[in-house]
Amino acid sequence: MRWFFQESEDERECEEIIASAAGLSPLSARILLSKGFKKADSALEMFLNPALSLLSDPFKINGVEKASRRILAAAASNEKVCIYGDYDADGVTAASLLVRFLRSGNIDCFAYIPNRFDEGYGINIDALNEILSSGCSLIISVDCGIKAFEPAQYLKDKKVDLIITDHHEPSDVLPECHCLINPKTQYSRGVLRDLSGAGVAFKLAHGAVKLSKLNGDGIFSGFDLKELLDLTAVGTIADIVPLTGENRIFARNGLNRLKNTRNEGLKSLIRILSLKPPFRTYDVSFRIGPVINAAGRIEDANKCVELLTTEDPLRSEKIAKTLVLHNVSRQNTEAGIINAALKVIDSLRDQKRLNKLIILEDRKWSTGVIGIAASKLSKMYGRPVIIFGFEKDVWKGSGRSVEKFNLIKEIEKFGALIDSCGGHEMAVGLSIRPENYEIFKKEFEAHVNNTIRDEDLTPVLNISARAELSEINPSLLDELLKLEPFGHGNWDPVLATLDAEVKNNPQIIGNKHLKFNVSKDGYILNCILFDRAGEFSRIEKGSVLDIAYKVKENNYMKRKEPQLIVQDIKQKI
Repeated sequence: MRWFFQESEDERECEEIIASAAGLSPLSARILLSKGFKKADSALEMFLNPALSLLSDPFKINGVEKASRRILAAAASNEKVCIYGDYDADGVTAASLLVRFLRSGNIDCFAYIPNRFDEGYGINIDALNEILSSGCSLIISVDCGIKAFEPAQYLKDKKVDLIITDHHEPSDVLPECHCLINPKTQYSRGVLRDLSGAGVAFKLAHGAVKLSKLNGDGIFSGFDLKELLDLTAVGTIADIVPLTGENRIFARNGLNRLKNTRNEGLKSLIRILSLKPPFRTYDVSFRIGPVINAAGRIEDANKCVELLTTEDPLRSEKIAKTLVLHNVSRQNTEAGIINAALKVIDSLRDQKRLNKLIILEDRKWSTGVIGIAASKLSKMYGRPVIIFGFEKDVWKGSGRSVEKFNLIKEIEKFGALIDSCGGHEMAVGLSIRPENYEIFKKEFEAHVNNTIRDEDLTPVLNISARAELSEINPSLLDELLKLEPFGHGNWDPVLATLDAEVKNNPQIIGNKHLKFNVSKDGYILNCILFDRAGEFSRIEKGSVLDIAYKVKENNYMKRKEPQLIVQDIKQKI
């Protein structure tokens, strides 16, 4: 693994300015420098204090004001409204927050989430006919719709208004509808471009509240937008969008809101999963999010919308317990796919046929789980991975990429071989007819082999800053809290200490973890290395190491102390 130090020696003056202005230690200032903050300005202030007051005017996003007017008109004329969502955690939370919001204005509304297995992703005309038969006169999509050309035209012909809200990459041509809200059609960069589906839905709710106040109509003028922050945070974190700009505001304030959430569904999940505040991104990414996602992967995501919109605590408890069991089933299915895939990959490697892209397929693999398997395999092997299952006479794939390789852009170059495709730089979903599959696989593998450089596949560990052990103390733990929430775009900082000495013979825990102490300049700290004890069996008392690590709080014996979670070791000869 190659270490890349993000700091530079010529930034010492910047370090002092940031440390002084923010009231932080020099080490925390160096971490901020590694995140791109070079001076004490408004961007740094927004990062350290991501207050709700810093949210931008929702009308800055094209379509929000027009959509808000249409929603208020629907309220005034007692129209029935459908929120059409997606079956992942972002789509489910986006749909749920809009349902809760519209119902607060006494609007008759319901959510429709297509079945992943029977209907697939996005808006489909059969679903629209079912929705229209209920008397619905306004449809609002969330987390989908940016490529729904035929459904949009169908509704236009029926004279039914469609508001599309989405955050996925648009085509050069956009669907024709009443209005379309997608920051990616407007911004090439900036704090709004990277909103999640839930984030875009929140901006629409924000716009409707603003317009209602301006009109003085009383429909939403008394609504407290803080009520939607918990769901917005869950969708934002679960969808792995960059936790910068307004996403950071949503994540920080939404996680705080979870402590006292009034959402019965979230209360039930928190209770059943035995989660405790303060809540962090981990609780959403690896506990709450997977349970919400499991509904759509195993059965029907509409159950999840019911969970997140019901006011009945008994009903929410029952649904939450069912979804947790679904997640266990999902984990078992996922493990089966990964184990089968590992056997194929090991065989390819033994035959020296492992390409820069891994494409695997099996007719028995569940298309609801292949995305998670692709994500884990991509991280394990440091290269793009696409996993295909067979469903309804087509190969359905889910892909995950690596930094510096825009997967959706490269796949779209092979559009003639693909039935459908959607996603973004790091994750895609696609469908291919059987007669085109082998051609696509062969040609796309060759394309990736010629496009990705070898160095792009070399695992790189980004080091935020060099640190002395004397700088790792309880005060640093408090300062790191100010840099949270950590996640995509604001990674948990990795520090490096050079020439540290091992003070004791390392202890192997659970056959695969390594625990030991290091010292330097009279300071001693506890270290733990997970899952890689076998790689560093030669480490012993007196060994001199360069160690890369994350700093976490250890409350052993009720004492708050820093512990080094080792990411990599370079042993000195």
